[in-house]
Amino acid sequence: MSKQERMSADEFNRRQRAKNLGCSPGALPTHPTGKRCVIDGIHFDSGGEGDFYLWLKEQPWCHYIDVHPTLTLPGGIRFKADFVAYLNDGALVYDFKGRRPGTDFNRIWKLFNAFHPLSPLVVVRRDGKGWKEHLAPPAKRDW
Repeated sequence: MSKQERMSADEFNRRQRAKNLGCSPGALPTHPTGKRCVIDGIHFDSGGEGDFYLWLKEQPWCHYIDVHPTLTLPGGIRFKADFVAYLNDGALVYDFKGRRPGTDFNRIWKLFNAFHPLSPLVVVRRDGKGWKEHLAPPAKRDW
């Protein structure tokens, strides 16, 4: 930004929020209420994502967790999942969502489930004290 340009109020608020959270403006959570957290030296976009990581670590069927891997879809589309949990007989790809995903994510979700060898993509959200898993994009009323 040059000295002659004025910063908008939204941009100023965004930079102030980033300064208060101790991160760069480009690393801000996309949802304004999302609170980043650090567990085992790994940065998570939200507390719920961190809680799900801790839950995965406790599971006896989960031998190794790959956090924030980048997966390539057809057409060169790169998708950064939250977790890949490795089991005895394969792997599960998890993505945590604190709210209903938008249409862009639903497209990637369907593309992943149709073409990626690690499909299905399991989208997880909080459900009371536990977790609810979705294997395909749900209807609006089901989220």
